[in-house]
Amino acid sequence: MTTLLIAEHEHATLKDSTNKALTAATQLGAEVHVLVAGGGEGTRAAAEAASKLAGVTKVLVAEGEAYAHDLADRGYALTILDGLKRGKCANEPFLSSFLKEVDRKFRVG
Repeated sequence: MTTLLIAEHEHATLKDSTNKALTAATQLGAEVHVLVAGGGEGTRAAAEAASKLAGVTKVLVAEGEAYAHDLADRGYALTILDGLKRGKCANEPFLSSFLKEVDRKFRVG
């Protein structure tokens, strides 16, 4: 099983809470994947910094205006989508309707 850690960052700089959470996550003994979501120009730099942290095996990046602001509901939806895409949901009709609803709710513009 993989541990998904959602990184907190301020533009290109990872926050200390991410390092603390990583320390705890590595103690679980599973691979640690870090999700860096943001809409600003620092998102890629934050992802690069996350990739250099000891214990991180993979970095996932979600960029877009929808993730430009620290809104819990968007981060939550992104996390659910990640789980669904990894095959954690065998109910295809549910998955299809859920993805459509998320797309409708969080579409920018």
